[in-house]
Amino acid sequence: MTIKKLTAEFIGTFLLTLTVCMTSYAKVSADLQPLAVGIVLIGLIYAGGYISGAVFNPAVTLAIWLRGRLSTKEAGLYTIAQFLGSVAAAFTTIFLTSAKPIVFPIAPPPQYFGILPAILAEIIGAFALVWVVLNVATSKTIEGNSFYGIAIGCTLTGLVYTLGSVSGSVFNPAISTATIIAQLSNWQNLWIYLIGGFGGAALAGIVYKFVNPDE
Repeated sequence: MTIKKLTAEFIGTFLLTLTVCMTSYAKVSADLQPLAVGIVLIGLIYAGGYISGAVFNPAVTLAIWLRGRLSTKEAGLYTIAQFLGSVAAAFTTIFLTSAKPIVFPIAPPPQYFGILPAILAEIIGAFALVWVVLNVATSKTIEGNSFYGIAIGCTLTGLVYTLGSVSGSVFNPAISTATIIAQLSNWQNLWIYLIGGFGGAALAGIVYKFVNPDE
């Protein structure tokens, strides 16, 4: 583990989280925000992939650890760097928007559905996102491919369109924490995203190992 990898994870998670928070504050159209986040994620993956693997998500870190590509120490340090990056982005968002009046709560998902549908939506979304990450970015059969960033970014965009109205489509425990700090969501919703994000990711990691026992 080198400081370069942790720095890349911090920067990538910071910029991804800042995109999520700032597009929410700017009230970007619901039709456009997923595109902004997905496009930025594609760029960040290609920018940081060769350094750290461009994980930027504690849930994905968990799955890669279960898959055996990260040691326990590496997974722990990655997770810390990712949470620190997201928290830094939250406070940066607060500073950048300090001149704007805040209406509480801006986006308190789940907005229209019940708790159980929201948890299930986060589990499904996290599973799908992590399943794609594991297969396009860690599989030995297509190792070194040049399309993994596009696949992951487009998957996230599609999932946000698909499940956003049910849970807010976070799929990332670090970002869910940051949106609360940035006053875009409520603390009572955090457990939904922790269970959904980590649960879906763990399930994806287990299923990947079952389907690919030789890896």
